Amino acid sequence: QASLDIPIADRRRGVLPALGDLSANVNLAASHLSDFGVLTTWGGGLSWSPIRQLDLIASFTDEDGAPSMQQLGDPVVATPNVQVFDFTTGRSVEVIRVEGGNASLVADSRRVMKLGATVKPIEETDLTLSATYTSSRIRDAISSFPAITPEIEAAFPERFVRDAGGELLRVDTRPVNFDRVDRQDLRWGFNFSK
Repeated sequence: QASLDIPIADRRRGVLPALGDLSANVNLAASHLSDFGVLTTWGGGLSWSPIRQLDLIASFTDEDGAPSMQQLGDPVVATPNVQVFDFTTGRSVEVIRVEGGNASLVADSRRVMKLGATVKPIEETDLTLSATYTSSRIRDAISSFPAITPEIEAAFPERFVRDAGGELLRVDTRPVNFDRVDRQDLRWGFNFSK
């Protein structure tokens, strides 16, 4: 892994003082997992304080994530007579439930962007206001199998076995890769101590 911090402006040292304090960073990392391959991470960010009372940050990360050893390699176990609720028929039924690892899982790819601001409006007090916006998108997200609903059965038809009358016989609940997971957060707050 490698990380590089680049100072651009520094008001105390008189380097482009009109910009305030400004710095950038870049980071790269790669790791090789013997049973999975190479995973990479890269990203960067900016930190800017145009005036002493205001700090702004922006960052971006692109990271590969591998399934856990349990998600990949746990033994596959088929347990008969497990009671589940079948949302399609609206009844509880006994099925063969398959659990364990899924060797066909692929790595996920996470992209995270973060913007933040911290304000200290009154220098004589210890009052700080902050807000952070985070947007993330995970492609091929690795997850445990969700609840057994008609929508999930339509998305993963190979995981469900029914007889000719539509009675649910078998459910494979091993971990899966979802196409995409999007999430956006806005967190704000204040700290005050006296």
